[in-house]
Amino acid sequence: MRTSVVFFGEMLPVGAWSAAEQAARTCDAMLVVGTSASVYPAAMLPQVAAAEGKPVAAVTVDPSFRADWAAEVVVGAATEMLPAIVAGCGAPVA
Repeated sequence: MRTSVVFFGEMLPVGAWSAAEQAARTCDAMLVVGTSASVYPAAMLPQVAAAEGKPVAAVTVDPSFRADWAAEVVVGAATEMLPAIVAGCGAPVA
């Protein structure tokens, strides 16, 4: 039995990839969490959103992280940064 995952070197399911591309094109903004931005084709999704004029922010533990598509880079652990981001938006934090 195999879980619903894609391993390195495997193709992404066509339907899932098409849906992800469409979501990147039509989102209001994109938050990218915990990426090196080097594993393709998934690393293309923030580029797609940015090319459509959508603001894209990244949360990463890597202080040297740089990406042309990132309008903002938040450096820190996702477990700490995501609640802080949500709280800053005025949304309730569980």
